Amino acid sequence: MDKQQTIIEKGDTQALLSHVELEEQILAEIFAIQKTMDPMEELYRTVALTSEKGDGEIAELKSTLEGLKQEAAARSERNKDLLSKRMAEIQGELKGLRGNPYAARPSIYSGDAPSMIDLKG
Repeated sequence: MDKQQTIIEKGDTQALLSHVELEEQILAEIFAIQKTMDPMEELYRTVALTSEKGDGEIAELKSTLEGLKQEAAARSERNKDLLSKRMAEIQGELKGLRGNPYAARPSIYSGDAPSMIDLKG
């Protein structure tokens, strides 16, 4: 996710696509772990009859996962803003190219080329 900002600035679409797919996989894994946390916590308490130390470890794990989730969401939002700015820049460049007076005119060298040559003279 850290490299995604530089990739956006460079405009490398393939690398950006692979980073976005990786980010989606990471978020899916975080959500999968969070779904299993409550049943595992209950199982842990039932089997081990944990002390307050055990409860603290579970709370620490939950807070770490929540922190990772929030960090990933914040980076994703920041990269989304960067990508929107980059897209606006590219759209401005395209509009500038469309306004080029030479782009609409055909080249003087692109005229019809002769297709037959008179060899007899």
